[in-house]
Amino acid sequence: MGLDICADVLIGDAMRRGISGGEKKRLTTGEMIVGPSKALFMDEISTGLDSSTTFQIVSCLQQLAHISESTILVSLLQPAPETYQLFDDIILMAEGKIVYHGPKSCIMSFFESCGFKCPGRKGDADFLQEVLSKKDQQQYWSRTEEGYNFVTIDQFCDKFKASQSGQNLAGELSKPYDESKGDNNALSFSIYSLSKWDLLKACFARELLLMKRNAFIYIAKTIQLGLLAVITGTVFLRTRMSVDRIHANYYMGSLFYALLLLMVNGFPELAMTIDSLPVFYKQRDDYFYPAWAYAIPSFILKIPVSLVESVAWTTISYYLIGYTPEASRFFCQLLVLFLMHTVTLSMFRCIASYCQTMVAGSVGGTMAFLATLLFGGFIIPRSFLPNWLKWGFWLSPLSYGEIGLTGNEFLAQRWLEIKVSGVALGRRILMDQGVDFSSYFYWISIGALLGFTLMFNVGFAIGLTIKKEMRGHGYIEKKLQLLHNITGAFQPGVLSALMGVTGITVSESVAYSAWLRFPPEVDSKARNETSYLKNPKLSPMQSLPQTKVFEKLTLMLMKRGGELIYAGPVGHHSCEVIKYFQAIPGVARIKENYNPSTWMLEGRNDQQGLFTILGCMYGFILFSGVNNCQSVMPFVSVERSVVYRERFAGMYSPWAYSFAQVVLFMLIAYPMIGYEWTAAKFFWFMYTMLCTLLYFVYLGMLMVSLTPNIQVASILASMFYTLQNLMSGFIVPAPQIPKWWIWLYYISPMSWTLNVFFTTQFGDHNDRMIVVFGETKSVSAFMTDYFGFRRDLLPLGAVALAAFPVLFAVLFGYNISKLNFQRR
Repeated sequence: MGLDICADVLIGDAMRRGISGGEKKRLTTGEMIVGPSKALFMDEISTGLDSSTTFQIVSCLQQLAHISESTILVSLLQPAPETYQLFDDIILMAEGKIVYHGPKSCIMSFFESCGFKCPGRKGDADFLQEVLSKKDQQQYWSRTEEGYNFVTIDQFCDKFKASQSGQNLAGELSKPYDESKGDNNALSFSIYSLSKWDLLKACFARELLLMKRNAFIYIAKTIQLGLLAVITGTVFLRTRMSVDRIHANYYMGSLFYALLLLMVNGFPELAMTIDSLPVFYKQRDDYFYPAWAYAIPSFILKIPVSLVESVAWTTISYYLIGYTPEASRFFCQLLVLFLMHTVTLSMFRCIASYCQTMVAGSVGGTMAFLATLLFGGFIIPRSFLPNWLKWGFWLSPLSYGEIGLTGNEFLAQRWLEIKVSGVALGRRILMDQGVDFSSYFYWISIGALLGFTLMFNVGFAIGLTIKKEMRGHGYIEKKLQLLHNITGAFQPGVLSALMGVTGITVSESVAYSAWLRFPPEVDSKARNETSYLKNPKLSPMQSLPQTKVFEKLTLMLMKRGGELIYAGPVGHHSCEVIKYFQAIPGVARIKENYNPSTWMLEGRNDQQGLFTILGCMYGFILFSGVNNCQSVMPFVSVERSVVYRERFAGMYSPWAYSFAQVVLFMLIAYPMIGYEWTAAKFFWFMYTMLCTLLYFVYLGMLMVSLTPNIQVASILASMFYTLQNLMSGFIVPAPQIPKWWIWLYYISPMSWTLNVFFTTQFGDHNDRMIVVFGETKSVSAFMTDYFGFRRDLLPLGAVALAAFPVLFAVLFGYNISKLNFQRR
């Protein structure tokens, strides 16, 4: 086929020219030859090709027909003489009727019997097409002694039927087909051309070749992960970390960040999988290979990628952060991260197989990311989930990653040596986070992650078998009928040419009307949760009792989720309860004449409750931003070729889109989370959300404008997401960020978003006191001391939030005008 010179060249798309039109035709021809079909019907394969290339292709087809006993029918327009000589049989057509069908060696004698002869230096193919034309027919009239009269197509057809070749053809068609005399090589008796094992090996070789050609992407991802590991390790530097209650939060945050980073690192896999699906659907429908033969190599050959990236992360970050210095725990952490990365890649491949387009895949991927994140047990601890949603914790792969990593670290001896009221510090940390499980749960987590990997890959294979239907979604098919009452016979091992005055062309007009409709389905039925008192001997407190009443009780104190905190007598002047809780690090001493029941509940609930509310805000911002950024990238990527001509097309549409999202969120989530309904807080929330969604949308546009394709854009965006998470001020509060990285905090858009969010919603609570880490302070003071969020920076934060979308939009416009990745 002469394709060896372009074997490593991309076929091409709207951005890249790729191979030439003639090479594309030869590629399609070669692709069909490789398939299992024993009968090939090829229409106008020579269009756009020079005579030499056409000769090479038809010569290849001739050898295929003679060696494999395949049946091949080819329609050609004005083939060159050397190409014409390669055919065995000729079918000559005009006006939708067969003029001749038989051996090539007999066709000239047939026309000579009709009174027409081909001149000596005239090509046979040109003669056959011109002899049927009213304008050119007379010049070939050989019976000069007879007068010439135009021979019509119908007259030629009648003479052919009366000829020996026509009678032989009619005789063959009139006889019933005798299967015993048929050639087994003429038919395909299996769906695929190879055995299952050979198909699997071929798909492995194909996937390995594609990975080699995409080596740049995998190398870039590994380098990116290594850089992030260095940054993360120097943020959570071991010299700044201690084995105590306060720093345990930072260890917990670093473990969660590692899981979050690996999840975000899976978004490029979504883009690469969707990009490869059109070729897969074409080859699957042509029975090149089944879906399972494609799915297995896609999974197995990505295992080394997961291993390399997880090893790169763990070897760099483990010592820098200062986790337990034990070899066994190092490899246990490595195993969890490796499996988590494998699960993430498998999950995004599975989503891609069902969504099938970048637009739908972006929505599906971010929705899965949100569900996994919210139910993962870090942003919202398991004990704070409503009872009817606790099942979500066990369905999130992130939960098992967290159980494995936190148990592996906090059940180490150095965390168990320190006791807090008779409870090991490591156990207390796990209890507060809602992941207090026995050590054998590590292996349960490993088994669960392996199960998720199997489930997602089986789902991926099943998703690949789903037909990509277009009818019913705007697909319209129109057919132009060119053939009327045509019959013929084709023999195996014979190369037949279908010819006519103007060739045979099948014209199909296909109109695509595609749209995304996501109609909101809101359940109008409200669910009421009713609690029943099953044991009449236990009396739950509906309100806080007076001190005298409280001291006469035998107390059973439980936290949200039904976990026991304290059980036993209250004691004289509440001495037993006070003694127990004041021994816990982080609980302030009770004030004089203060109700002990109030003090007790404040000490246990305020801190975690505030962290949960802040975690919900952080999680929503992260999800909304990633969703907007991922959703806009496929649109900009598709329309970029137009944008290169119309430079600033579509730059202002994100404003309306973002504003609609803000309004929708305000109506649903604002009252449900419990924010205060004041005009100032409402305005600040709306303003902050609008600016945040805008800069994420423009960020997605900027990522596409900086990169040659959406795969590289996804890698660049995933690095931005992870750095934003690390430097947002939530996982690592600003006062704990080393001074050599604090500049990243101040240029991080999300840090300003959280600063404005937290200070406008809670920064004015100077009279509301909470107990955090052993101190009683106001909520506003806690925001400043722990997170570093200051209300006096509110005007600067408002300006920064407005500046980021403007900055990203200007950079996008500049890049579009200066950078042109189109190679056509």
